Amino acid sequence: KQWFNAEYGDNDSGLSGLIDDLDPSIKEEIRKFAYESEPIAQRTSFGNVISRIMDHPAWTRPKLAVVAKCLHVTLQPYFSLSVMDDEDDQVPLHHGIFQLLSILTKDKRPRIWKFLSEFYNVEPRVGYHLLYYLYSRAQLDLYLEFTSYTSAGNLKACLTEDLRICQEEDSPATFYKIIPDLYQK
Repeated sequence: KQWFNAEYGDNDSGLSGLIDDLDPSIKEEIRKFAYESEPIAQRTSFGNVISRIMDHPAWTRPKLAVVAKCLHVTLQPYFSLSVMDDEDDQVPLHHGIFQLLSILTKDKRPRIWKFLSEFYNVEPRVGYHLLYYLYSRAQLDLYLEFTSYTSAGNLKACLTEDLRICQEEDSPATFYKIIPDLYQK
């Protein structure tokens, strides 16, 4: 809630202005997610937001961008964690999106890719978090698929940018884990 209030204010007027054009059910889920402090309930609300995205195949990029901006405020602290922090009680909330990728069929993944590419525009650290998450599960083909949905549109540009940001934000992960592991494969 503190992150959300810093961005949108205590009275919810900023949020209302930002999400006025969204479907009422997702508006409510975004509000629940933003103001929930209990981790299990927050994960449930987050899952409900992602479910709403999956349930509406006709979501436009501008609407996905609004959802991404709203979720970013609450997810921002999770991107401060090192990608190498994998303690079970500290699993970042955004891994819920990443976990969804491995169970979705190829024809359903574009909705999540579009959302993640909009989220990537708001929070560029999602790129190296996604790279590390998929690499650690031997699913780098999904990272390649993701890069085609970004504004850069290709692996080389995304990988270069993601590694640059990772070096700035989480240099131990860059030099001791991600780069050595990528070169070995």
